Amino acid sequence: MVRGPDSPLARSDLFEPVHHPGIGDVPTPRSVLRTGGSPLPPAAPAPELGEHTDEILRSLLGLGTAEIPLRGRGVVGPSQNVGA
Repeated sequence: MVRGPDSPLARSDLFEPVHHPGIGDVPTPRSVLRTGGSPLPPAAPAPELGEHTDEILRSLLGLGTAEIPLRGRGVVGPSQNVGA
């Protein structure tokens, strides 16, 4: 774990801060793989719980909004205040 800005790990360029909308900036390990000097894409935060549920249900199962029976009860769909 990176412990403060003066720690050897923080200064080593092995971690980059990634902003997560629910918890703020999180030190995230950079990829150790380098290919011919190509720049690596910036790291992104993990998806929120349920963030891609609609996309999955529509694209893989072919369901429409009306066909997702548990949406009205909050069982499927984007999460609200996860971890709060």
